[in-house]
Amino acid sequence: MKKFIVVQKRTLGATQISVASHAVQDGRRVQKRVQLGVLAHDGRLMLKHGYRLTSEEKRLLKSKGIAVSEMPSPGRGRPASGSAKTKAVADIAPAQSHETLPAHGWEVRETGRTAVLEQLAADSGLISCLDAAFGEEIAGAILARSMFSVCENEAAYLAESWQEEVVLSRDPGLLDSGRISRLERDIGEDDGSRHAFFSAWIKRLGKPSSLILDTTSHSTEARQILDAEWGYNRDGERLPQINLSMVFDRAQRLPVYFRTLPGSIPDVSSLSTTSAHLKELGLDDFSFVLDRGYHSHDNLVDLILAGEDFTIGVPLTGKQARDFVTLHRPGLESSQNSFMIAGSLVYGAKHSWTLADKRIHDGKRELDAWLFFDPERAQQQRKTLESKMIEFETQAARKTFTTPATAQKWITEQARAGPSISRSFSCPTLRHLCASPAKAPGPLSCSASGSDATMPPSRLSVLGSGSPSCLPAWSTPTH
Repeated sequence: MKKFIVVQKRTLGATQISVASHAVQDGRRVQKRVQLGVLAHDGRLMLKHGYRLTSEEKRLLKSKGIAVSEMPSPGRGRPASGSAKTKAVADIAPAQSHETLPAHGWEVRETGRTAVLEQLAADSGLISCLDAAFGEEIAGAILARSMFSVCENEAAYLAESWQEEVVLSRDPGLLDSGRISRLERDIGEDDGSRHAFFSAWIKRLGKPSSLILDTTSHSTEARQILDAEWGYNRDGERLPQINLSMVFDRAQRLPVYFRTLPGSIPDVSSLSTTSAHLKELGLDDFSFVLDRGYHSHDNLVDLILAGEDFTIGVPLTGKQARDFVTLHRPGLESSQNSFMIAGSLVYGAKHSWTLADKRIHDGKRELDAWLFFDPERAQQQRKTLESKMIEFETQAARKTFTTPATAQKWITEQARAGPSISRSFSCPTLRHLCASPAKAPGPLSCSASGSDATMPPSRLSVLGSGSPSCLPAWSTPTH
């Protein structure tokens, strides 16, 4: 098995040296690494405390031109079992001291970011919820693993070396690659503890009533993930994916709940299941705020039949939506339609919206729809659009295109602002624009409220938008 040296720049500027080798695992070629230490300012390798190089590793380092320092790497290498770590945050871990130091008599560790994160976790009640659901030992490992991701945003196998560089108030145990894999596998299989955590966390948040729900997907080549399935890939990657559905508390801006879903399940199909899970966890009075990805006729009907309160974006593709915009757009900027939202002027118009379906009582339900216009955002978006168009026209004027196809290809490659830019150019010369930004009022958005005659300003702050297309939204009447 051939070994080789890997030189890797870390987030905080340190250069880490590892010895790596390739192996075959579950029919796939994988890379395994062992950290040797970090480079000192003079370019020499400072070994992990207690690490002894093999003759092969010495040869590989020499071939790379890396000399080895006599001084061990400060803060690297775990202390011997039973010894105390060097600590620097008395208010977080006052009982721990500098009782035992490495043989060279000194040690350096970072405390700033971990101290802040641990304090935030304690103040928010996150630590107590983790302890109650998973036990203190596993909770400590979960917290440390999470802090590593926040601090470094690096691959999990680097958590072990990070752990040796920072101050942690709780000993999470050795966070090597194998331990992290087992930890995450066990948490994924422990439905009971996860349910207990979410229940405790929701109670700690005060059972929030206004929830924002969104779903994202992650492509993967892993073969062991059961939820990895083929589905609509937002990034255009030809890989199976898993979906992650996340619920946020709108008022406190904190995550409430998350769950993974098979990659083949579209966003709209997961809503009813997520709602049922939230009710099982103790939330019985809440409303959803959803983007257009969740919009479908069946979803709206299901939400109404389930008695849910919701606000959802609706694409401007249906006749009813277009008629709504055509009706209200000319007079939208009247002072009678103005609101102040978070210090910004916004215009809004309310209109009745009919959802017809035989599954609903009486065959239909009248909902409230709101159309909003944010002039400040509209002006900014118009300015950005026109600036991009002028920039593209200037670039195109310096080029020669023999056919419309070659011109269109160049536009597609250059138009970072999106396909709406490329449609604004004429072929083949591309020296003049054939279309200019609309002169009518700028970007609009639509939304809905309950059956009240007026819409509370607090609801408007969520529903208002300045997106380029009209964004209707729905809400059932208050029960």
